[in-house]
Amino acid sequence: MMKRYIKMPLKYALPLLFIGALVLASTTGCVTVTTNHTASNETAVTGTAKVVSESTTLTSYDQTATASAGNNFVKVAVFLKNVNAQNASLGSPLDFNLRDSAGNLHTYDTSVGFLQNETVNGISLTDIDIAPHTQPGDSVNGLLVFQIPQNATPKTLIYDDYSYRVTMPL
Repeated sequence: MMKRYIKMPLKYALPLLFIGALVLASTTGCVTVTTNHTASNETAVTGTAKVVSESTTLTSYDQTATASAGNNFVKVAVFLKNVNAQNASLGSPLDFNLRDSAGNLHTYDTSVGFLQNETVNGISLTDIDIAPHTQPGDSVNGLLVFQIPQNATPKTLIYDDYSYRVTMPL
């Protein structure tokens, strides 16, 4: 009986192999799992952000930086709050991206030195820094600088450290 299947033309054998694979997959308990790294942590961290200034130069203490040709520096005040996460490390500047009006993402500008203190919403801010082991109720606040095209408008600030994701309108 097997001889008959071995000599079967390929156009008949392939559908039989496909059907056999489907039957095998359905009986072996195959499970598809879809995960979203933020699904269970959507409200663990919240935040707000505000554009403080936009300019082609940025003065900080004793240095002045100039944006690349055709770009502006955008200084953003950010306020993150740990709502219900235990030992959450928050605030790394490298975990922030700014989305502009054209939909482009811009990363934190690492070429700018330390920023001078600035008061925003009654809070004195300087560079944002990592706050390890925050507990529910803790806040992380600071200033970030991005370079974006002069004709672009900042729209949202996105914090994503692969454990927590917060999108803040500007």
